[in-house]
Amino acid sequence: MVIKVKGLTWAPYTSGGNGQAVVYGTGHAETDLIVRVDQSEDRSDVDFYADDHRIDRDNSVSGSNVSIEAAKLTDTMLEELVGMKKTTTSLQMTSAEAPYVGVGFIYGSIHCGVKSFKAYWYPKVQFSLGQRSFNTKGETTAFQTMSLEGAAVAVTVDDSGDDFFFEESLALETEAAARTWLDGKAGL
Repeated sequence: MVIKVKGLTWAPYTSGGNGQAVVYGTGHAETDLIVRVDQSEDRSDVDFYADDHRIDRDNSVSGSNVSIEAAKLTDTMLEELVGMKKTTTSLQMTSAEAPYVGVGFIYGSIHCGVKSFKAYWYPKVQFSLGQRSFNTKGETTAFQTMSLEGAAVAVTVDDSGDDFFFEESLALETEAAARTWLDGKAGL
């Protein structure tokens, strides 16, 4: 059973990933914002046919997508995660390309009475705002959320270019240990 998804953490991607360590700018962490996280993979899913039958198949991961539904998105989050521009009078959606960021969160669960935690980190993601709906209160309160839709970009771990990843995760025994691991990723 899921007990929590929390600890949204991010840092601006500055360089690396092509056989070099990924370098980030100043990281941030927010609490009590995440409502839900969805992750999906893009797979090649290509069959190779010869003599009228399949003789080989490529089902490798070619991309990763992460969607974060949040109770609120602060101006800082909108600036750093989707590239909105803050002026002295407003927050503006411009035509500028969204920045790349490293982003992560903590997932907590309980199974047979034992709590466990897993920290997730996506080293290079480009986000956009999901569809936004604005509704008025009717007879009952209507809670509304906003979402970030992200496409993860692969980073390589060595000079060969053969090994690359879109996501990394680590299972830990405590939430504090998961928080420490994420803080290390974001340079906090």
